[in-house]
Amino acid sequence: MNRTGTILIILVTAILMTACGQRETYDSTIARAESMTDTDPHGALLLLHGHKDSLCAGPADSALYELVYTESVHDLGVKLTNSEYIISSVAWFDRCGDKRRRARALVQLALCLHDNRQLHDAVLNLKIAEEAAAGTDDSFLNFRLAAALAQMNTMTGHHDLIMKYRRMELDAAQRTGSTDHVARAWNDMATEYMRINRTDSFMACMNRCRPLLPKAGPEVQSLIRTNLGCYYMNRGDTARALRLLTMAYVGCPDRMASLRLGDIYAAENDMQRAESMWYDAADSDVPAISKSALKKLITLARTRGDGKSQLFLSERLNNVYDHDVSTETASSLVELQKNYDSRRSERLSHAKMMRLGGATAVLIIVMVGFMAYHRRRMSHYGRVINRQKLTLKELNAGYTRDLESYRALRRRLDELQQAREKDVRLIEEKTREMEKMQAQLAEYQNDRRNPEQWNMEDRLINADCVYALHRLASVGRTAEKQAWDALHQLTNSYDSRLNALFAGHTNLSPNEINVTILTRLRFIPTEIAVLTGMSSQSVTNTRARLLQKIFGMKGGAKEFDDRIRSL
Repeated sequence: MNRTGTILIILVTAILMTACGQRETYDSTIARAESMTDTDPHGALLLLHGHKDSLCAGPADSALYELVYTESVHDLGVKLTNSEYIISSVAWFDRCGDKRRRARALVQLALCLHDNRQLHDAVLNLKIAEEAAAGTDDSFLNFRLAAALAQMNTMTGHHDLIMKYRRMELDAAQRTGSTDHVARAWNDMATEYMRINRTDSFMACMNRCRPLLPKAGPEVQSLIRTNLGCYYMNRGDTARALRLLTMAYVGCPDRMASLRLGDIYAAENDMQRAESMWYDAADSDVPAISKSALKKLITLARTRGDGKSQLFLSERLNNVYDHDVSTETASSLVELQKNYDSRRSERLSHAKMMRLGGATAVLIIVMVGFMAYHRRRMSHYGRVINRQKLTLKELNAGYTRDLESYRALRRRLDELQQAREKDVRLIEEKTREMEKMQAQLAEYQNDRRNPEQWNMEDRLINADCVYALHRLASVGRTAEKQAWDALHQLTNSYDSRLNALFAGHTNLSPNEINVTILTRLRFIPTEIAVLTGMSSQSVTNTRARLLQKIFGMKGGAKEFDDRIRSL
């Protein structure tokens, strides 16, 4: 922005500083017009035009009035070169902290500056508006902003930047839900593809436009038909091009339609109508269209020998060239945007790093506190665990002792039965002793079942590696890898049901597998705790969790024991 504009913003801001906070609402008519600008700019303009003095009771109303008025005028395709009033709106909304309206006002200020050929200031204000609009949920604002940035970049010819903002324009248009905006966005994208001669992409966009054509407004319909007419004209289908371009020109006069209609009439040797169309196209705001029309008119004047008209048209052509964007200016506009985006990225990165640093500091404090608390708790748990270990050792020693006695009795009974000894009274005596021992062993089990009811093959329950684990538990020693490997080999060989269960649940951890096998083999929880190095409570929690994980049921450790032993 030039120095005069900057000074004006500062002065207006100073005047508004005390007034902004005093008015919380706007005039109802202005507010109603604001709600119409996105979908009915003509209706909004009718509400406001000529009523500024009666509607504006203070600077707040004036700021919103100028924003809505400028927005409606620009949406209707009319230029505004006087940016003084919209500058006041920018300053007011900036002072009030109204980010959404400030961003909207910056877009309109940029369009005014563009209309006044202040291109660098226009692009700069659009980039400021883009940053201000970040985080605002206003699809119509984002549509206007992206469309304006794409329009500015058409002057630079930078395809990547143009397509970047055309895609943003399309995305915002789709979020508005406006058929007119969506159709315009697809058509704008198609125009860029036509500029770089990518006809396949052009037609892909046009195929998106065609279903929307009947519901779009007259201006958008004319733009779409003009694009299609130019496409068919380039392919040599003059009849279809003439029909589409004529419909576009009649519906809502478009300068490109005028230019191409003039070309068609000239090809048909209807020079009077061609000249009329070219004169209409010469007034285009797009330099390429204006230059092409003026060159054709100059050639026509030269053919006629009309030197006066030729001189007049040449002066107009020179004036268009004088106001055209130079290569240096286009490059500087592209560089301005890249530099602004780079600086913005640095600011965002710095802010992110500051937030991350703060979060890290808080996390460190929390971690230090947690570690201190954890250390105190672990010290307490260590003392508890030591006491439990003594108890577990005594309990496990008794269980192992009884298990070994049972094993010896069982073997002796088998020997007596195999030898078919005649001493029936001895067999009965040993049988009673074994039943007594079974009852004693049943006391260790949570389901109070004696060994004869354990539903387990002798070669599993009486295997050497199983009793080796019982002995380890009885002396308070954790099982080593060799012991676990022997246990796994035993179950893999003789327990097909358990193997099938594990095959269907591959997400079990090694510790969960060990707890499952030990539970099935009737190890008591205290033994499992010692062998796995877990606490008794952890063993209980693991069994309850395995009930849900393996059988999909909710319940406690006892339910898990019942299910795994009943396989």
